[in-house]
Amino acid sequence: MQVMIHGRSVDYISDFDPVDIQSNVRRNWKVSAGDYFKFPVKVGDADCFIKRFDKHDNDISGYKLLLRLKGKKITGLPIVHDVVRIKEGSKEVLYLFTEYLPGNTLENLQRTGYRFLPTKLCEDLFRALQGIHKLGYWFSDFDPKNLYRTDAGDFYLIDLDSTYPLEELPRSKMFGSKDYWSPVYNYYRHKLGFTSDEVKQLKGDAFNTLHLLYFMCLYSFYLYEDGEDLTTTTIERLNDHFNRKHKLFASTLRFCFFKQPNSTVIHQKPLTPEILTSFIDTCLFPEKKEVFISSQLKKAAVIQQPKVLFIPEGNKTIYEPGEKYDLVWNVSNVDTVTLNGDPQLFSGRKSFVAGANALHTLKIGYRQNGILKYSNYSVTIKVEPKPEIKLYASVKKVKAGKDVVIRWEVKNGKNIALYLNGSVHKSNCTAKGSLLVTLPFDDSTAGPQRSTLMLTADSQEASIQYNSGPLDIDVVRAAKFNYAWILIPLLFIALFLFALGKGCSDGDYSATEASVDYMPLVDSAVDDPTVDTAVTAPAIIDSAPPLVDSAVYPAPIPDTTIASADSTVSAVYKTNKENNFFDDFDYNYNGWELKSSAYVKRNIEGGNLNIKMQSDGASLTGRNFTIDLEQDFTISSRMNRGVELSSGTYGVYFCGNDQDTRFHLFNIDKKGNYNIYSVNNDSWISLAQGNTAYFRPGKFNILIIDKKGDKVVFKVNGEIIHEQSFNMRDGLKFGIYADNNIELYVDYFILNGYSTN
Repeated sequence: MQVMIHGRSVDYISDFDPVDIQSNVRRNWKVSAGDYFKFPVKVGDADCFIKRFDKHDNDISGYKLLLRLKGKKITGLPIVHDVVRIKEGSKEVLYLFTEYLPGNTLENLQRTGYRFLPTKLCEDLFRALQGIHKLGYWFSDFDPKNLYRTDAGDFYLIDLDSTYPLEELPRSKMFGSKDYWSPVYNYYRHKLGFTSDEVKQLKGDAFNTLHLLYFMCLYSFYLYEDGEDLTTTTIERLNDHFNRKHKLFASTLRFCFFKQPNSTVIHQKPLTPEILTSFIDTCLFPEKKEVFISSQLKKAAVIQQPKVLFIPEGNKTIYEPGEKYDLVWNVSNVDTVTLNGDPQLFSGRKSFVAGANALHTLKIGYRQNGILKYSNYSVTIKVEPKPEIKLYASVKKVKAGKDVVIRWEVKNGKNIALYLNGSVHKSNCTAKGSLLVTLPFDDSTAGPQRSTLMLTADSQEASIQYNSGPLDIDVVRAAKFNYAWILIPLLFIALFLFALGKGCSDGDYSATEASVDYMPLVDSAVDDPTVDTAVTAPAIIDSAPPLVDSAVYPAPIPDTTIASADSTVSAVYKTNKENNFFDDFDYNYNGWELKSSAYVKRNIEGGNLNIKMQSDGASLTGRNFTIDLEQDFTISSRMNRGVELSSGTYGVYFCGNDQDTRFHLFNIDKKGNYNIYSVNNDSWISLAQGNTAYFRPGKFNILIIDKKGDKVVFKVNGEIIHEQSFNMRDGLKFGIYADNNIELYVDYFILNGYSTN
């Protein structure tokens, strides 16, 4: 199956056997409430928690929430990578892929014991609950088995498929633990006089914040009062104890859910983080320090060895100068903690800036048999600059058999090697050098062939390999001289002279001089310009069948003779390999209309579509597509004008008919003044016009037309300049527009939504 991981599609093959269910246990699949899950599983470059649902979407209450969470980073919630439905045999099943977080549930940690800072525990879980509330859901299965603590000391909510939309009020038939439901309902019934029907109106978001309040109350009651354990029996005692001991307890619950005096009107809202934190700091954990909790505390004293986690975040130990890094730690069963000599809490993190190699020491103190002992744990951070690698070529395109000059320069690197098409071409290169390279070419293969070069270098100390990125060069077939090109014309000349000489010598023929009129050569595709009542329409001077022009027009900002592998393209569209149609104009493989005439010259040269207008008229350079106008589509083209003295405009025409008599147009001039037209025969109707500050004079600009539903959005360099709804009747012709003596250079043309049907 295909799974999206960090925005990239990767393959995953499940090892779950839907026939021999028992065998899945041997492959580390576990089951809970009928659903199988497995972790950690490597999918692409990510460690994942995978859950398999053998049920329909409608039977998963939190299914739509999982879809909304895909790819989002929300505090206290694991990242949902993807939700994939596939067929296993004759049955459809659902696979959920979420971020795997090393750690454990609070249910398990309570048994063995763990340390926590009360305010952090509460704040992390509150933010997690708030995250799903903002997306329109609430968490019905609030229970320590679904509360999770990572090895780094952060707290999360898990099992998010057990959520319900906020529109659904809590019901006893909902899936999940009800341990924290009952005391809330009982308090409002027995202490504040609500009826059973009234308490059932309590909404899920307010309900969740009260669940968290009671959970924190249970920990405090167990640690500092006469709570016997962490079970439902002790939870049921919380109302009487805290209502008697702290007046703030009653006012906190009234804030959440109360009746207007002498009325049946009920008001409700979730607790705020300020109110919840105030109650915890004032009533539950006034010392505001890290505490240790274990369900074994009141059963028997247990001697436990210190547990220490001390790592750089992400386990990365090599940094560049000035780069920030964090150290995180979490310890238990200890009495003191210091980092580099400074006292610390039992769990935390501290940020540093890489300057020089550093040794960080975490020192713990713990008691054994009444004696305080110490142990040190260390992390070594190395600092070294990343190699700077630059790779150049003398050309971007070369004829087969011709040498290419390759140059490079490397700083802060060693073990430098040049690769050609994935294999080492030269090793042990100097830090700065050049090389003549003859690129491979297969004569039996038609069309140009691309070779890829790349330079690698290791960092000086850690020997981490870096690369320049690919440098692509196209190799084209060299033209071969054919003597027939000379011999055939010479043969015809000889025959002509022979015939002429024979005719003159015979004397049987006489030549008479006649008057011959020559018809002026006129472009048959020229139409007379017509004028709409509102808009002066430029004459469309060429729409005839393709005729390739051989003239060459240099780009206004020509490429230098060196092509750099580390250069970047400003437009994201050019590197998108998933477009339905993409042309970067290396050659005319896609059948563009390249007819030239006295009015306009066109050709493809230097990686551009070049259009040179030689009149005041207008030119359409396009090709046929098939577009379903009921579907969304996007057009994007990167263009630049040449001669700044020209007042001409350029742009994209779209949704035209085959005769170029009906189309829509988005064009712009050298000052950023734009127009959007609807053209029908001789009528040019202006739909919108204006000026945009996003236009870059004298540089390449990207014009984008983005149809979404019945709306069409027009953008310049990625920024929206206009949006409106209008009808489009034709989905056949798309292309480039130019007028009024302009020289235009088109870098690429992209059309999403193109169908070959």
